[in-house]
Amino acid sequence: MPRNIFDDNRLRTLSDKYKILRSPVPHVPPEIRPKTQLSNWYILFEANWEEYPIDPFLLRRIGDTMFFIVEEEWELTELEAMIASGLR
Repeated sequence: MPRNIFDDNRLRTLSDKYKILRSPVPHVPPEIRPKTQLSNWYILFEANWEEYPIDPFLLRRIGDTMFFIVEEEWELTELEAMIASGLR
């Protein structure tokens, strides 16, 4: 990646070699949560540095490919978005 893509103040050191960028992940509502382990699923949401995204998608990977199926979409409540914004 080109330099200066991310604000270095937001990067956290994982080890001597790596720096990471973390974000709190939106909670998957119980009514749309898959019956299988969540580790087999992915959450996609817009990376917005100014405010927390409110419309995440729950994705399921198709086999060993880099293609995904959008299984669910939901909107965070105003309270959930405020709490998640405070965790940044």
